[in-house]
Amino acid sequence: MAQEPTIRVMRNADLDAIAAIDETAAGYNRREYFERKLAVLLDPAHTINSSLVAELDGKIVGFM
Repeated sequence: MAQEPTIRVMRNADLDAIAAIDETAAGYNRREYFERKLAVLLDPAHTINSSLVAELDGKIVGFM
């Protein structure tokens, strides 16, 4: 049986994995875009965090 990924709230430390997944999908690097997005999304002044990652065996395999 296949293992299910763990879904958790995104962290700043996830930036490298998110940028790598996106680069594979988009065909070019958008790291600066994700740096700006994470800065806003993870700002403690915001009360709702809707940014999630899927983690499998300690590795980020997806995000939304």
